[in-house]
Amino acid sequence: MKFILVAAMAKNRVIGKNNGLPWDIPEELADFRAFTSGKTILMWRKTYEGLGRILPKRRNIMLTREPSAVRIGEFPTIQTENGWKVDGGEKGEIEIYTSVEELQKHLWEDEDLLILGGSEVYKLFLENPLSEIRLSEIHGEYDGDTYFPAFEELYIETSREPKEGYDLVWYRRK
Repeated sequence: MKFILVAAMAKNRVIGKNNGLPWDIPEELADFRAFTSGKTILMWRKTYEGLGRILPKRRNIMLTREPSAVRIGEFPTIQTENGWKVDGGEKGEIEIYTSVEELQKHLWEDEDLLILGGSEVYKLFLENPLSEIRLSEIHGEYDGDTYFPAFEELYIETSREPKEGYDLVWYRRK
């Protein structure tokens, strides 16, 4: 099992503004969709609420301290015998956990977990020795209210692929 932090970050470390992206780079978004499709993804409650929807063709997992406060569009949040979930019917569901330890009990042994944000959940996983980073380094600086945490002391760059408007960069633990 690996934890892969997946993010897009501007040169000034901005990753978001008003629960959205401050840039519009269609190729980067397409790369994100292709990489995450069919995989298990994890986001913080505020990140899901900013999206307002369940991401299709993925196993959606949320981490939050207050599962009963979750609101994702019109989808109900319900308590089950195994915890909490958002039931989106045909659109899928979001499993909800209150701690990393609880979450790990529900992951499959050979399953990689893609951590998609926000900043607080990135901080939780950056110090985990199983973590890697897949970072779209956006060319330019943007105004924002959410920033990617410092990671450079713990990680080393392993590959870089230049793209239009950004570089796709992989990092692994030192």
